[in-house]
Amino acid sequence: MVAALNMVAWITSVVVFLAVPAPIIFSTSALNSEIEGIVVDQKSGEPLPMVHVYLSHTTSGTVTDGNGLFRFSTGLTGNFELVFSYIGYKTNIQELLLSPFDNYYHFEIELQPESIELEELEVRASNKEWQEHFREFRHHFLGTTRYASESEIQNPWVIDFWRNEGGELCAVSNEPIDVINHALGYEIHIDLVEFSWDRSGKTGFYKFYSMFTEMHPENNRQRRTWERARERAYRGSFEYFLKSLYNQSLSGSRFKVLESETGIPVHIDELSLSDIRRIGGTRIRSVNNGLKGYRITVPVYVIYKRGAGTSADREVSRIVAMQASGLFLITPSGRLFDPASLRLDGAWANHRVGNLLPDDYSLRD
Repeated sequence: MVAALNMVAWITSVVVFLAVPAPIIFSTSALNSEIEGIVVDQKSGEPLPMVHVYLSHTTSGTVTDGNGLFRFSTGLTGNFELVFSYIGYKTNIQELLLSPFDNYYHFEIELQPESIELEELEVRASNKEWQEHFREFRHHFLGTTRYASESEIQNPWVIDFWRNEGGELCAVSNEPIDVINHALGYEIHIDLVEFSWDRSGKTGFYKFYSMFTEMHPENNRQRRTWERARERAYRGSFEYFLKSLYNQSLSGSRFKVLESETGIPVHIDELSLSDIRRIGGTRIRSVNNGLKGYRITVPVYVIYKRGAGTSADREVSRIVAMQASGLFLITPSGRLFDPASLRLDGAWANHRVGNLLPDDYSLRD
């Protein structure tokens, strides 16, 4: 757990793991990869229908048919978590490296039954303590942004809450959590792994797997509204900052990096291959697949201005190195090679599930 900083009123901190492995490559390929297989019950060997099969935090996935079979294609390449999720069974995770040179992947998966203690929904819904916990959970899990306010958890009753010895709110769900983001036009299937948040509301942690499905717009006006909202959410995001840093286009992307909130500009230097290996040590096997390395020795502030308007039209965030070396690696798509290498404070700490876009989202040309 990372201690919250008592620096400026707007500073909060959060460590978020989306449960995706460190990507070696992440891109789209001209030739799609085919992913197929069968899912059966571990004990009986019977095929399991309606199992969710997906590449975590993307729009790529499907459900098994009546014979337990699944098949879907994707143009993505890189390291991913292939998730098999089914109510009443333990979630099965397979690490998958999608290569542009190998376009067929077959899986035969056995899911292990998991006993679930069912509660009367009416009892839970009328439980005042549970309701208070859910409101707190929703606040921290979805966030407090304009997009979060238009997001809804459709099946809140599947979530159980308790407080640990330190008073932190903890949550777990034996069934997937279904979220609809009306502002961005996505349905999100979430398999929650872990959630904990302290009473102060300043520090927390959550980990989950997710599959995004684009909603069908009712008309062209709604489609354009979603497209604009997605672009606006992405342009101010941490992911776009990383991609802009990777492409050396921070200024053109309206980001400024400062030594303090109102301090002088600083430059985050790209490291050479020898420096990356010297600083990272033996854990850095290779950076020949498009990865770039950077280092920060002190916390740095990032200012994002949406336009030429007033100071109110800007967002202030801060990135803090979580390792003594200060090293972090970025993939070509704008993702951290190691999600735990940096901590986010300020505006980006509030960009939670309500602001999430799938990893395969990209700006329109």
